[in-house]
Amino acid sequence: RPTTPKTSRPCGPDGKNSTLAREEPLANQHFPPEHGGNEPMGPSLYTWLVGRRAPHSRVADVIRARNKGLPPIVWPQYGSHMSQVDQIIRLVQDNSPESADRLALVDAPELADTGVHVGDRTLSWCDDWRSNRLLPLALQQTDENGADTLGQPTLDGADLVWMRMPRSLSGLDEYAAQVAHWASPDVTVVAFGRNQDLTRSMNEVLSHHFEQVHASLGVGKYRALVASDPRPTATASPETAWPRKRHHGDLGLTLWAHGDTFATNRVDDGTRLLVDHLDDVPGGDVLDFGSGSGIIATLLARRALPTRTTAIDVSRWAVDSTRRTAQANDVTVEAHWADGTSDLPSHSLDAIVTNPPFHRGAAKESSATLALIEDAARVLRPGGQIWVVFNSHLPWRTRLAQVVGPTELIAQDRFYTLVRATRR
Repeated sequence: RPTTPKTSRPCGPDGKNSTLAREEPLANQHFPPEHGGNEPMGPSLYTWLVGRRAPHSRVADVIRARNKGLPPIVWPQYGSHMSQVDQIIRLVQDNSPESADRLALVDAPELADTGVHVGDRTLSWCDDWRSNRLLPLALQQTDENGADTLGQPTLDGADLVWMRMPRSLSGLDEYAAQVAHWASPDVTVVAFGRNQDLTRSMNEVLSHHFEQVHASLGVGKYRALVASDPRPTATASPETAWPRKRHHGDLGLTLWAHGDTFATNRVDDGTRLLVDHLDDVPGGDVLDFGSGSGIIATLLARRALPTRTTAIDVSRWAVDSTRRTAQANDVTVEAHWADGTSDLPSHSLDAIVTNPPFHRGAAKESSATLALIEDAARVLRPGGQIWVVFNSHLPWRTRLAQVVGPTELIAQDRFYTLVRATRR
């Protein structure tokens, strides 16, 4: 049958839409010598923007880099020409007010270099230790123990907040409550995330704390929820405020947790499988890796065996939750905000116990677990043990046997497997 073209727009000799019908890619744009020479801009607008300093605090002008004498920036079509950072920058630009005096960046290290040129002061807070290290030195949190949770030091008086959307609704609830309580009454919050990770329930959570909430148009793979006009939060009851506690009578244990802590103050099925066998873990120097709410570390510390318990987590929320849980149950746990075991001395542990993380935010991420397995033989003393519970389809048992030593199956159910590897 006769074929018809898919588009009536002019086409070039290569069969693609000509430059008359589409915008010029960023990589093909050139700038005059007084603004960096006649070199192509390159594929990332971000790398060009962060090196410029705007003379005033108009957010749109800062991000568009509309300094006097600069050529206008032609943004590519949303899609393949834009890097993910470019998409996020464009997104916050389109949804920020014309001016801002104080900017707060929350879990958004990719916006730091742009944010420092907005307003009179820019502060940043990251829950994840790895994200904190991506910030410029001037914005990094210096508290090595991770004691400072999100609150007044970062948010007090902020009239603009750029925030990466937390992975959970309970986490968003806590973030939104803190912003609504501490930020300026005329604050605008731009909470961005990948399209596939945003849900309508997030609108509802934000609406508990802000009068005005709406969704933005998408930019590439990203979209934002924009909130303003914070509601009064002074009447929030202790039962609905974060962190929250829950008593587990079957364990004789009270758990504290922040909203974005894994499983909050509940006991997930994988941890439950591990808890049932903690009495078999040797005493001495024991590490809970990825401590979360602190349930494992606290149960280890209260055993009759002489045990010095250390807990490590990359999350500030988790470190604070672990400390609260240990204190509530009258045990001593030394909790650290850190990434992995690289700072621990060699042959310093008798046992490692972990329900290891396999997500970073909403994305699957196993690098922390792999790094722990690779380093376990170094930090364990001869005969030391590492106990790992994991989803049964994951290959950790084989890797432990290759790197650490003899590995045996301790318990297994429909979804989880618990193994113990002994250092050679």
